[in-house]
Amino acid sequence: MKSLHRRPRIAAMFDRFRAWYARNAATPSIPDGFAFPCLPTADGRAFEHGVELRNDEVTPMAFVLNVLQEEAGLAHREAAVAVALCHQTGGAIVPLPSQRQAIDAAAQIATRAAREGWPLRCRAVSAVGFDESASP
Repeated sequence: MKSLHRRPRIAAMFDRFRAWYARNAATPSIPDGFAFPCLPTADGRAFEHGVELRNDEVTPMAFVLNVLQEEAGLAHREAAVAVALCHQTGGAIVPLPSQRQAIDAAAQIATRAAREGWPLRCRAVSAVGFDESASP
């Protein structure tokens, strides 16, 4: 994702975010068989379904933050954690409650990124396997 042009301000924001995250968030875990860390689920259950995001050097962080809120239904704080984690580690998995929601959110995010000209890559992932009847 492309960093914004106000580097000192962005660096300070990430420093504050890192401090907040260390105090408030559970440590992201990497589910078996996946390369990227997964955000903690809201109810503390193990990861089952979600959207995997891949970092790139072009897509603005603000765009990713916005689509995660609008298309995946994340709160602002959850979306900010996902964006920062993706930027720092090269990718992140955003857990969603169901396979259907993961598939729909990934498709909507990819469509919107393509429509707006950003190379953001994402896909629906599942730790328990996909039900082929749920695919569009």
